[in-house]
Amino acid sequence: MLVTSFLPQNEAHKVAEPVMAPTWLASQATCFKPPVLPSCRACCAAAATSDTVSDLFGPVETETPVIPPLAVHETHPHILAPGELTPGITAQEYHDRRARLIASLPPNSAVLLPSAEIQFKSGAVFHAFRQETAFLYLTGFCEPESLALLVKTNNDYIFHLWCRPKNPKQEQWYGPWSGVDAARDVWNADEAGDIGRIEFELGNALKDVSKIYTDAELTKYGVATKLGNTLRSAAPNAGFAPLRPALNPLRAIKSPAEVACMRRAGQASGRALTNAMRQSWKFEKDLASFLEYEYHKAGLEGSAYIPVVAGGQKALLIHYVMNNGHLNEDEFVLVDAGGEYGTYITDITRTWPVSGKFSPAQKDLYEAVLSAQRQSIGLCYSRGTTLREGHCITIEPGVYVPDDDRWPEAFRGMGIRIEDSVMVGEEHPYVLTTEAVKEVVDIEALRDR
Repeated sequence: MLVTSFLPQNEAHKVAEPVMAPTWLASQATCFKPPVLPSCRACCAAAATSDTVSDLFGPVETETPVIPPLAVHETHPHILAPGELTPGITAQEYHDRRARLIASLPPNSAVLLPSAEIQFKSGAVFHAFRQETAFLYLTGFCEPESLALLVKTNNDYIFHLWCRPKNPKQEQWYGPWSGVDAARDVWNADEAGDIGRIEFELGNALKDVSKIYTDAELTKYGVATKLGNTLRSAAPNAGFAPLRPALNPLRAIKSPAEVACMRRAGQASGRALTNAMRQSWKFEKDLASFLEYEYHKAGLEGSAYIPVVAGGQKALLIHYVMNNGHLNEDEFVLVDAGGEYGTYITDITRTWPVSGKFSPAQKDLYEAVLSAQRQSIGLCYSRGTTLREGHCITIEPGVYVPDDDRWPEAFRGMGIRIEDSVMVGEEHPYVLTTEAVKEVVDIEALRDR
């Protein structure tokens, strides 16, 4: 069987000698390895053609089973397109991010990125894993027990990635992980190694480095952490600087691919909210559960954050998340919710009458908030360094009226917030969540259909 590597179309003819397929892919397969070119090195992830995947990952006559990495296009085409490492983001984009960051740093510098740790709910019961944000942004590698290091060279950088080696017995229990070979062949690390050998290998990788940028926890309560001790032993003469001031300006301007991910999350989440408005609800928890289901049905990864589903006066509590109350027909329900796609999120708030029809007082106050939101969105265009094209922000005016005699009786106890995710454009804003209806006439019409 033949396994081919993905290449940019203009480089597809530059195919070199056949080599054995990466060990994460199969034990008996041959592939063609492209030369690693500066223009396409991030696109050289080895991959099987679709018609050979079932053969590659079927039964293999070896002493231990061949277990593929967590997710690549060949095993998860319903999640990842060709060339993508995470939904919507390609290997080339991850390379470009690393290159831009390194280009902004002084000579003889490095960036150190430890992965997140598994968090436990109770005892051995763990939460779903969420990768550390900077680590994910620069590598696309979504596994714990990993360490990435970017070392600046004269005209480029060296990408080191240490991770867990393949272990069929452990993976049979915990599920598959990628291994060292995939770190090199799929995630395009120049140097990949066993995380268990970091103490022996980190010093050589940092031998010419004089400044290390990192947000890692090197001390805790005034005492060096294990990573802090390892790092100081590996680079005793290096200075340290926080990474965020260098990285955050790059992250703030979203690429077209990032905007597309946010738009997909916004579109699906907006439709979910509109579908929720079509129905009558008696309990907050039922509405919250419906939104979660709608996100998954639309191909999102679930809720981006714990939603607010607040009936009546509970809307005055800005981050009420108990979501266990009763919904009364003569009150508003305020819902602050959004889904997530490829770790890119959307943030939407809509407020509507539980009955589906606005009372005169509800309509007056609601339209005042809506008018303020419309005017604010209209200001989301490039205006110097404060707002630039590619910035993504939320616009969320709200009114929260206490239930006391200082305020007009008709408005007491009302809480209204209207929120959209917006990308700043060069001349006009781009609303990412427009599918969530918010005009009074549109909200009321949903129950008439």
